[in-house]
Amino acid sequence: MLAFYTTLGRLFPRTFAKRLGLSIREAGFFVSGETLLGALVVASLCLGLGSFVALLIHPSTSSQLLSLPVFVVPVVLVLTLVLLVVGAFVVFFYTLRSILLLIAEERTRRIESILSDFLTLVSANVRSGMPLDQAMWHAARPEFGILGKEVKRYIKEAMGGTPFDKVLDELSKRFNSRLFRRAMLLLKEADETGGEVAKVLDITARETREELLVKKEISSMLVVYEIFVLFAAVIGTPFLFGVVTKLLAIMEKSFSYIPSTSYQAFEQSLIKPGALILSTEQFKLFSLIVILITSVSSSAIISIIKYGRKTRTVKYAPFVAFSSIIVFFATLWLLDAVLSRIG
Repeated sequence: MLAFYTTLGRLFPRTFAKRLGLSIREAGFFVSGETLLGALVVASLCLGLGSFVALLIHPSTSSQLLSLPVFVVPVVLVLTLVLLVVGAFVVFFYTLRSILLLIAEERTRRIESILSDFLTLVSANVRSGMPLDQAMWHAARPEFGILGKEVKRYIKEAMGGTPFDKVLDELSKRFNSRLFRRAMLLLKEADETGGEVAKVLDITARETREELLVKKEISSMLVVYEIFVLFAAVIGTPFLFGVVTKLLAIMEKSFSYIPSTSYQAFEQSLIKPGALILSTEQFKLFSLIVILITSVSSSAIISIIKYGRKTRTVKYAPFVAFSSIIVFFATLWLLDAVLSRIG
């Protein structure tokens, strides 16, 4: 079955599959990009066909198809099926890619927090006379978690005959971390040139620790901006849209009560009542769309401010969107309650 998925996934461009494969490796899995793409295609076909059948057996769809010309029906059916399958694939792909990015980000955060301690331990082992591969093997203790497991898995390949530089290259691809990749590159160059590996490890560990401290300081300094963006997205925007929606509803209701004979009194004034461009329901739908867009944008901004990457947008967007919609409808309910008491 995996071979079938792999063959199916090879229909996609090679660079596209390699990019997805890199995301899979950074998330800690051992599945090729072609295999996953093939599985997504099969899942999309199943979901698309199921949705297509459900759409066909619906009474309203059947009546609409019967009203169309005979030669148009096959074209509509084929286009509908293609759109459903493509739409299912797009949803599956971006959902899965977002999950992989979140897992990779979590792995990166965990290994960067212990990377300096690991390098320091490797340096101590090298100073005691161990070769670099054995020093890394003995430093990969259980308390280092996923970093220790990944190091042991790849150093085992080096002990089995795989070139050490290739092992370090493959190990660096297992984490989406610039610090870890730089450390592996320095180890590779020091081992190939015969430099002072222990000294390189100590310097790399110190610089890694300092860079993490700088990141934490910058993150703490930007908390105010995060709070401001979050307040504007969760409270400010939905509250203002709720007030405007209620104001529009009041104007719409008030103008509907004005007799047509009273319009002459407004002809010489600046305010002239008439039909509103948008109804209250239309503006409410517009407000919800803008609130959702604002939620996603603000989540991306918070992700960039806090982590320097926009991959955490998926983590914050559902919470921000849900909270914003709650505030919007709570504002409408509160204004209805207040105005009903005044009226």
